[in-house]
Amino acid sequence: MRSLPVVLVALLFAGTAAFAEPVEDPTYAAARKVRAQLPSPSPAARLAYEGDLVIDTLWAGEVTYGARAKKFGGESVWNATEDVFIDVGGAELHFKAAYSLSKDLALRSGSASCKHRGTEVSVFFARKDKGITLMRTVKPPTGASQTEQLVIEAPADATYGRVAVLLFLRGVDREKASDEGPYALPWFPLFEHTTAPALRRGEGKAPAPPTAVNLFARGQRPSKHEKDGKDWLVDAERGEQTVRLRLDPSTKALRRTEGGSGRLSVVPRGEGGERIQTDEEKPATTWKQAFLKFGFGYHMARKALIEEAFHWPSMYAYETEVAKSWDKAKPVEAFKAAWVNEFLTQSMRRTRAATERLLSMTLGTGTVKEETKDTVVFAAHANFGGGVQRTYHLKKVDGLWYLWRVDF
Repeated sequence: MRSLPVVLVALLFAGTAAFAEPVEDPTYAAARKVRAQLPSPSPAARLAYEGDLVIDTLWAGEVTYGARAKKFGGESVWNATEDVFIDVGGAELHFKAAYSLSKDLALRSGSASCKHRGTEVSVFFARKDKGITLMRTVKPPTGASQTEQLVIEAPADATYGRVAVLLFLRGVDREKASDEGPYALPWFPLFEHTTAPALRRGEGKAPAPPTAVNLFARGQRPSKHEKDGKDWLVDAERGEQTVRLRLDPSTKALRRTEGGSGRLSVVPRGEGGERIQTDEEKPATTWKQAFLKFGFGYHMARKALIEEAFHWPSMYAYETEVAKSWDKAKPVEAFKAAWVNEFLTQSMRRTRAATERLLSMTLGTGTVKEETKDTVVFAAHANFGGGVQRTYHLKKVDGLWYLWRVDF
Protein backbone atom coordinates (compact mmCIF):
# COMPACT_ATOMS: atom_id res chain seq x y z
CA MET A 1 0.00 0.00 0.00
CA ARG A 2 1.36 3.40 -0.90
CA SER A 3 2.18 5.80 1.89
CA LEU A 4 0.31 9.08 1.85
CA PRO A 5 3.20 11.44 0.95
CA VAL A 6 3.96 9.43 -2.21
CA VAL A 7 0.54 9.99 -3.73
CA LEU A 8 0.21 13.68 -2.92
CA VAL A 9 0.19 15.90 -5.96
CA ALA A 10 2.21 18.54 -4.13
CA LEU A 11 5.90 18.28 -3.31
CA LEU A 12 7.21 18.72 0.21
CA PHE A 13 9.85 21.32 0.88
CA ALA A 14 12.12 22.59 3.58
CA GLY A 15 12.84 26.19 2.56
CA THR A 16 11.10 28.91 0.60
CA ALA A 17 11.79 29.30 -3.07
CA ALA A 18 12.63 32.55 -4.77
CA PHE A 19 10.29 33.60 -7.57
CA ALA A 20 12.11 34.15 -10.84
CA GLU A 21 9.63 35.65 -13.27
CA PRO A 22 11.24 37.28 -16.34
CA VAL A 23 9.36 40.47 -17.08
CA GLU A 24 9.48 39.76 -20.82
CA ASP A 25 8.33 36.14 -20.51
CA PRO A 26 5.40 35.84 -22.96
CA THR A 27 3.69 33.09 -20.93
CA TYR A 28 3.23 35.38 -17.93
CA ALA A 29 2.24 38.25 -20.22
CA ALA A 30 -0.41 36.09 -21.89
CA ALA A 31 -1.86 35.17 -18.52
CA ARG A 32 -1.86 38.77 -17.33
CA LYS A 33 -3.83 39.79 -20.40
CA VAL A 34 -6.51 37.21 -19.61
CA ARG A 35 -6.55 38.13 -15.92
CA ALA A 36 -6.93 41.83 -16.64
CA GLN A 37 -10.08 41.14 -18.66
CA LEU A 38 -11.82 38.92 -16.12
CA PRO A 39 -15.17 40.30 -14.94
CA SER A 40 -15.66 41.47 -11.38
CA PRO A 41 -16.78 38.76 -8.95
CA SER A 42 -20.56 38.54 -8.79
CA PRO A 43 -23.09 36.28 -7.03
CA ALA A 44 -24.28 34.91 -10.38
CA ALA A 45 -20.76 33.72 -11.27
CA ARG A 46 -20.17 31.65 -8.13
CA LEU A 47 -18.27 28.38 -8.43
CA ALA A 48 -18.99 25.06 -6.72
CA TYR A 49 -17.64 21.53 -7.23
CA GLU A 50 -17.75 18.33 -5.18
CA GLY A 51 -15.72 15.31 -6.20
CA ASP A 52 -14.16 12.03 -5.15
CA LEU A 53 -10.42 11.44 -5.23
CA VAL A 54 -9.32 8.22 -6.90
CA ILE A 55 -6.00 6.47 -7.53
CA ASP A 56 -6.20 4.13 -10.51
CA THR A 57 -10.02 3.97 -10.04
CA LEU A 58 -9.78 3.22 -6.28
CA TRP A 59 -11.47 5.66 -3.89
CA ALA A 60 -8.90 7.77 -2.03
CA GLY A 61 -10.79 10.72 -0.56
CA GLU A 62 -12.98 13.70 -1.35
CA VAL A 63 -12.61 17.32 -2.53
CA THR A 64 -14.84 20.36 -2.42
CA TYR A 65 -14.05 23.64 -4.19
CA GLY A 66 -16.06 26.83 -3.96
CA ALA A 67 -15.96 30.56 -4.70
CA ARG A 68 -18.49 33.30 -4.07
CA ALA A 69 -18.36 37.06 -4.41
CA LYS A 70 -18.04 39.30 -1.38
CA LYS A 71 -17.22 42.93 -0.65
CA PHE A 72 -13.92 43.75 0.98
CA GLY A 73 -13.00 47.40 1.56
CA GLY A 74 -15.54 48.46 -1.05
CA GLU A 75 -14.04 46.08 -3.63
CA SER A 76 -15.59 42.90 -5.02
CA VAL A 77 -13.34 39.90 -4.36
CA TRP A 78 -13.65 36.14 -4.51
CA ASN A 79 -14.00 34.25 -1.25
CA ALA A 80 -12.53 30.86 -2.20
CA THR A 81 -12.75 27.66 -0.16
CA GLU A 82 -10.98 24.36 -0.58
CA ASP A 83 -11.52 21.14 1.38
CA VAL A 84 -9.37 18.09 0.59
CA PHE A 85 -9.62 14.79 2.46
CA ILE A 86 -7.12 12.10 1.45
CA ASP A 87 -7.37 8.57 2.83
CA VAL A 88 -4.80 6.04 1.60
CA GLY A 89 -4.00 2.91 3.60
CA GLY A 90 -5.36 4.39 6.79
CA ALA A 91 -3.08 7.44 6.59
CA GLU A 92 -5.63 10.24 6.55
CA LEU A 93 -4.87 13.85 5.70
CA HIS A 94 -7.42 16.66 5.90
CA PHE A 95 -6.53 20.03 4.37
CA LYS A 96 -8.86 23.03 4.47
CA ALA A 97 -8.33 26.57 3.21
CA ALA A 98 -10.32 29.79 2.91
CA TYR A 99 -8.77 32.74 1.09
CA SER A 100 -9.54 35.94 -0.82
CA LEU A 101 -8.69 36.50 -4.48
CA SER A 102 -8.80 39.86 -6.22
CA LYS A 103 -10.69 40.35 -9.49
CA ASP A 104 -7.45 39.42 -11.32
CA LEU A 105 -7.05 36.40 -8.98
CA ALA A 106 -4.12 37.81 -6.99
CA LEU A 107 -3.97 36.14 -3.58
CA ARG A 108 -4.84 38.57 -0.77
CA SER A 109 -5.21 36.84 2.60
CA GLY A 110 -6.67 33.79 4.25
CA SER A 111 -6.13 30.76 6.42
CA ALA A 112 -5.47 27.03 6.05
CA SER A 113 -5.19 23.96 8.25
CA CYS A 114 -3.94 20.40 8.02
CA LYS A 115 -4.50 17.35 10.22
CA HIS A 116 -2.41 14.22 9.77
CA ARG A 117 -1.45 11.43 12.21
CA GLY A 118 -2.20 13.54 15.27
CA THR A 119 -0.31 16.63 14.07
CA GLU A 120 -2.36 19.78 13.53
CA VAL A 121 -1.07 22.74 11.53
CA SER A 122 -2.81 26.10 11.26
CA VAL A 123 -1.75 28.93 8.98
CA PHE A 124 -2.83 32.56 8.63
CA PHE A 125 -1.40 34.75 5.87
CA ALA A 126 -1.75 38.18 4.25
CA ARG A 127 -0.21 40.08 1.38
CA LYS A 128 2.35 42.67 2.52
CA ASP A 129 4.64 45.05 0.65
CA LYS A 130 7.59 42.65 0.67
CA GLY A 131 5.66 39.50 -0.09
CA ILE A 132 3.28 37.33 1.89
CA THR A 133 3.53 37.20 5.67
CA LEU A 134 2.57 33.81 7.04
CA MET A 135 1.99 32.83 10.66
CA ARG A 136 2.14 29.07 11.21
CA THR A 137 1.43 27.04 14.35
CA VAL A 138 2.31 23.36 14.57
CA LYS A 139 0.71 21.26 17.30
CA PRO A 140 2.37 17.81 17.51
CA PRO A 141 0.65 14.74 19.01
CA THR A 142 2.58 15.31 22.22
CA GLY A 143 4.44 18.32 23.56
CA ALA A 144 3.95 22.05 23.16
CA SER A 145 2.79 23.88 20.05
CA GLN A 146 5.30 25.96 18.12
CA THR A 147 4.50 29.16 16.23
CA GLU A 148 6.66 30.85 13.62
CA GLN A 149 6.29 33.86 11.34
CA LEU A 150 7.61 33.76 7.79
CA VAL A 151 7.89 36.48 5.17
CA ILE A 152 7.76 34.72 1.80
CA GLU A 153 8.81 36.32 -1.45
CA ALA A 154 5.96 36.34 -3.96
CA PRO A 155 5.04 38.53 -6.95
CA ALA A 156 2.15 40.92 -6.41
CA ASP A 157 -0.04 38.84 -8.72
CA ALA A 158 0.83 35.42 -7.26
CA THR A 159 -2.25 33.24 -6.95
CA TYR A 160 -3.19 29.86 -5.51
CA GLY A 161 -5.68 27.02 -5.76
CA ARG A 162 -7.77 24.88 -8.09
CA VAL A 163 -10.44 27.57 -7.69
CA ALA A 164 -8.12 30.23 -9.13
CA VAL A 165 -7.30 28.02 -12.11
CA LEU A 166 -10.98 27.41 -12.86
CA LEU A 167 -11.80 31.12 -12.55
CA PHE A 168 -8.88 31.96 -14.84
CA LEU A 169 -10.04 29.49 -17.49
CA ARG A 170 -13.34 31.35 -17.74
CA GLY A 171 -11.38 34.04 -19.54
CA VAL A 172 -9.60 31.71 -22.02
CA ASP A 173 -11.02 31.20 -25.52
CA ARG A 174 -12.49 27.71 -25.46
CA GLU A 175 -13.22 27.70 -29.19
CA LYS A 176 -9.59 27.24 -30.10
CA ALA A 177 -9.26 23.89 -31.85
CA SER A 178 -5.47 23.84 -31.76
CA ASP A 179 -3.14 23.96 -28.80
CA GLU A 180 -2.89 27.29 -27.05
CA GLY A 181 -0.61 28.42 -24.27
CA PRO A 182 1.07 28.11 -22.04
CA TYR A 183 -0.37 30.69 -19.72
CA ALA A 184 1.91 31.00 -16.70
CA LEU A 185 0.46 31.81 -13.28
CA PRO A 186 2.90 32.74 -10.51
CA TRP A 187 1.99 30.38 -7.68
CA PHE A 188 2.06 30.69 -3.90
CA PRO A 189 2.55 27.17 -2.43
CA LEU A 190 -0.03 27.41 0.36
CA PHE A 191 -0.72 23.67 0.35
CA GLU A 192 2.91 22.78 0.96
CA HIS A 193 3.40 25.49 3.60
CA THR A 194 0.49 23.97 5.49
CA THR A 195 0.98 20.24 5.01
CA ALA A 196 4.79 19.95 5.08
CA PRO A 197 5.21 20.16 8.88
CA ALA A 198 2.65 17.36 9.33
CA LEU A 199 4.17 15.08 6.70
CA ARG A 200 7.89 15.47 7.34
CA ARG A 201 9.47 12.70 9.36
CA GLY A 202 13.04 13.91 9.79
CA GLU A 203 14.25 12.87 6.35
CA GLY A 204 16.01 16.17 5.78
CA LYS A 205 15.43 18.84 3.23
CA ALA A 206 13.02 18.26 0.37
CA PRO A 207 12.95 20.16 -2.92
CA ALA A 208 11.36 23.59 -2.95
CA PRO A 209 7.91 23.47 -4.58
CA PRO A 210 7.44 24.93 -8.08
CA THR A 211 6.33 28.56 -8.02
CA ALA A 212 4.40 28.61 -11.28
CA VAL A 213 1.56 26.73 -12.95
CA ASN A 214 1.54 26.53 -16.74
CA LEU A 215 -1.83 26.02 -18.47
CA PHE A 216 -2.19 24.64 -22.01
CA ALA A 217 -5.59 24.80 -23.72
CA ARG A 218 -5.93 21.63 -25.84
CA GLY A 219 -9.23 22.32 -27.55
CA GLN A 220 -12.36 20.19 -27.54
CA ARG A 221 -12.32 16.40 -27.81
CA PRO A 222 -14.98 13.69 -27.53
CA SER A 223 -15.62 12.91 -23.88
CA LYS A 224 -14.79 9.53 -22.41
CA HIS A 225 -18.35 9.61 -21.11
CA GLU A 226 -20.91 9.58 -23.90
CA LYS A 227 -23.51 11.57 -21.97
CA ASP A 228 -21.06 14.51 -21.74
CA GLY A 229 -20.63 14.87 -25.52
CA LYS A 230 -17.37 16.80 -25.75
CA ASP A 231 -14.86 17.91 -23.14
CA TRP A 232 -12.76 21.04 -23.24
CA LEU A 233 -9.26 19.87 -22.27
CA VAL A 234 -6.70 21.91 -20.37
CA ASP A 235 -3.37 20.60 -19.12
CA ALA A 236 -2.09 22.13 -15.89
CA GLU A 237 1.66 21.67 -15.48
CA ARG A 238 3.49 22.34 -12.23
CA GLY A 239 7.07 21.21 -12.01
CA GLU A 240 7.36 17.68 -13.37
CA GLN A 241 3.69 16.83 -12.98
CA THR A 242 0.83 17.46 -15.40
CA VAL A 243 -2.85 17.17 -14.51
CA ARG A 244 -5.44 17.13 -17.28
CA LEU A 245 -8.63 19.07 -16.59
CA ARG A 246 -11.83 18.05 -18.38
CA LEU A 247 -14.39 20.85 -18.47
CA ASP A 248 -17.84 21.47 -19.88
CA PRO A 249 -17.24 23.39 -23.16
CA SER A 250 -20.30 25.59 -22.63
CA THR A 251 -20.05 26.53 -18.97
CA LYS A 252 -16.35 25.77 -18.37
CA ALA A 253 -17.42 23.95 -15.21
CA LEU A 254 -15.00 21.26 -14.05
CA ARG A 255 -16.07 17.70 -14.78
CA ARG A 256 -13.03 15.70 -13.70
CA THR A 257 -9.22 15.71 -13.58
CA GLU A 258 -6.68 13.06 -14.57
CA GLY A 259 -3.42 12.86 -12.66
CA GLY A 260 -2.00 9.78 -14.36
CA SER A 261 -1.15 6.27 -13.19
CA GLY A 262 -0.58 6.00 -9.45
CA ARG A 263 -1.53 9.61 -8.83
CA LEU A 264 -4.61 11.36 -7.53
CA SER A 265 -7.41 12.13 -9.96
CA VAL A 266 -10.81 13.71 -9.34
CA VAL A 267 -14.20 12.42 -10.49
CA PRO A 268 -17.69 13.78 -9.70
CA ARG A 269 -18.92 12.99 -6.19
CA GLY A 270 -20.35 9.50 -6.08
CA GLU A 271 -18.36 8.15 -9.05
CA GLY A 272 -15.32 7.21 -6.98
CA GLY A 273 -16.93 3.96 -5.88
CA GLU A 274 -16.64 2.32 -2.52
CA ARG A 275 -13.46 2.86 -0.60
CA ILE A 276 -11.33 -0.29 -0.49
CA GLN A 277 -11.21 -1.32 3.14
CA THR A 278 -8.05 -2.42 4.86
CA ASP A 279 -8.34 -5.70 6.78
CA GLU A 280 -8.90 -4.01 10.14
CA GLU A 281 -11.73 -1.91 8.71
CA LYS A 282 -13.77 -4.91 7.59
CA PRO A 283 -16.46 -6.36 9.87
CA ALA A 284 -14.81 -8.55 12.52
CA THR A 285 -15.89 -12.13 11.83
CA THR A 286 -13.25 -13.57 14.20
CA TRP A 287 -12.02 -12.55 17.64
CA LYS A 288 -8.57 -11.77 16.19
CA GLN A 289 -10.09 -9.31 13.72
CA ALA A 290 -11.90 -7.58 16.57
CA PHE A 291 -8.68 -7.35 18.58
CA LEU A 292 -6.75 -6.02 15.56
CA LYS A 293 -9.48 -3.47 14.87
CA PHE A 294 -8.94 -2.11 18.37
CA GLY A 295 -5.16 -2.44 18.09
CA PHE A 296 -4.90 -0.41 14.91
CA GLY A 297 -7.38 2.11 16.28
CA TYR A 298 -5.48 2.58 19.53
CA HIS A 299 -1.89 2.56 18.30
CA MET A 300 -2.58 4.72 15.22
CA ALA A 301 -5.20 6.97 16.89
CA ARG A 302 -7.98 6.02 14.47
CA LYS A 303 -11.16 6.98 16.24
CA ALA A 304 -13.60 5.11 13.98
CA LEU A 305 -11.84 1.79 14.57
CA ILE A 306 -11.93 2.20 18.35
CA GLU A 307 -15.63 2.99 18.19
CA GLU A 308 -16.32 -0.10 16.06
CA ALA A 309 -14.16 -2.50 18.10
CA PHE A 310 -16.30 -2.49 21.27
CA HIS A 311 -19.79 -3.71 22.05
CA TRP A 312 -20.55 -0.61 24.10
CA PRO A 313 -23.84 -1.73 25.75
CA SER A 314 -22.09 -4.82 27.17
CA MET A 315 -19.06 -2.87 28.33
CA TYR A 316 -21.29 -0.19 29.87
CA ALA A 317 -23.25 -2.85 31.77
CA TYR A 318 -20.06 -4.41 33.14
CA GLU A 319 -18.46 -1.12 34.21
CA THR A 320 -21.63 0.18 35.89
CA GLU A 321 -22.94 -3.01 37.50
CA VAL A 322 -19.82 -5.10 38.21
CA ALA A 323 -16.67 -2.95 38.17
CA LYS A 324 -18.69 0.09 39.29
CA SER A 325 -16.16 2.39 37.63
CA TRP A 326 -18.84 4.48 35.92
CA ASP A 327 -21.83 6.32 37.30
CA LYS A 328 -24.96 4.62 36.01
CA ALA A 329 -26.71 7.99 35.95
CA LYS A 330 -24.49 8.94 33.01
CA PRO A 331 -25.67 7.51 29.66
CA VAL A 332 -23.89 4.98 27.51
CA GLU A 333 -23.01 7.63 24.89
CA ALA A 334 -21.08 9.64 27.49
CA PHE A 335 -19.39 6.42 28.62
CA LYS A 336 -18.38 5.60 25.05
CA ALA A 337 -17.06 9.13 24.39
CA ALA A 338 -14.98 9.07 27.58
CA TRP A 339 -13.35 5.71 26.75
CA VAL A 340 -12.66 6.65 23.13
CA ASN A 341 -11.13 9.95 24.20
CA GLU A 342 -8.93 8.19 26.75
CA PHE A 343 -7.64 5.72 24.16
CA LEU A 344 -6.89 8.55 21.73
CA THR A 345 -5.15 10.56 24.44
CA GLN A 346 -2.94 7.62 25.41
CA SER A 347 -2.17 6.62 21.81
CA MET A 348 1.46 6.77 20.70
CA ARG A 349 0.25 7.42 17.14
CA ARG A 350 2.58 4.86 15.65
CA THR A 351 3.18 4.30 11.96
CA ARG A 352 1.33 1.47 10.25
CA ALA A 353 4.50 -0.61 9.94
CA ALA A 354 5.33 -0.21 13.64
CA THR A 355 1.73 -1.04 14.60
CA GLU A 356 1.73 -4.19 12.49
CA ARG A 357 4.95 -5.42 14.13
CA LEU A 358 3.70 -4.67 17.63
CA LEU A 359 0.32 -6.36 17.14
CA SER A 360 1.95 -9.38 15.53
CA MET A 361 4.22 -9.84 18.54
CA THR A 362 1.31 -9.22 20.93
CA LEU A 363 -0.76 -11.98 19.33
CA GLY A 364 2.24 -14.30 19.13
CA THR A 365 3.12 -14.07 22.83
CA GLY A 366 -0.33 -13.81 24.45
CA THR A 367 -2.49 -16.57 25.92
CA VAL A 368 -5.89 -17.44 24.43
CA LYS A 369 -8.72 -19.08 26.33
CA GLU A 370 -11.87 -19.99 24.41
CA GLU A 371 -14.54 -20.06 27.11
CA THR A 372 -17.36 -20.88 24.68
CA LYS A 373 -17.72 -20.83 20.92
CA ASP A 374 -18.84 -17.20 21.23
CA THR A 375 -16.54 -15.91 23.98
CA VAL A 376 -12.76 -15.59 24.14
CA VAL A 377 -10.35 -14.22 26.75
CA PHE A 378 -6.98 -13.03 25.44
CA ALA A 379 -4.22 -12.25 27.97
CA ALA A 380 -1.48 -10.13 26.38
CA HIS A 381 2.11 -10.30 27.61
CA ALA A 382 3.16 -7.34 29.74
CA ASN A 383 6.11 -6.66 27.40
CA PHE A 384 3.59 -5.41 24.86
CA GLY A 385 1.54 -3.35 27.26
CA GLY A 386 4.17 -0.93 28.45
CA GLY A 387 4.98 -3.23 31.38
CA VAL A 388 1.29 -3.63 32.26
CA GLN A 389 -0.45 -6.96 31.72
CA ARG A 390 -3.83 -6.50 30.01
CA THR A 391 -6.55 -9.07 29.46
CA TYR A 392 -9.11 -8.57 26.71
CA HIS A 393 -12.56 -10.15 26.81
CA LEU A 394 -14.25 -10.61 23.44
CA LYS A 395 -17.59 -12.02 22.38
CA LYS A 396 -19.69 -12.67 19.31
CA VAL A 397 -22.87 -10.63 18.89
CA ASP A 398 -25.16 -11.06 15.88
CA GLY A 399 -22.43 -12.79 13.91
CA LEU A 400 -19.62 -10.26 14.59
CA TRP A 401 -16.94 -10.13 17.27
CA TYR A 402 -16.35 -7.26 19.71
CA LEU A 403 -14.34 -6.34 22.78
CA TRP A 404 -16.59 -5.83 25.81
CA ARG A 405 -14.18 -5.70 28.74
CA VAL A 406 -10.51 -4.89 29.35
CA ASP A 407 -8.74 -5.86 32.59
CA PHE A 408 -5.61 -3.93 33.56
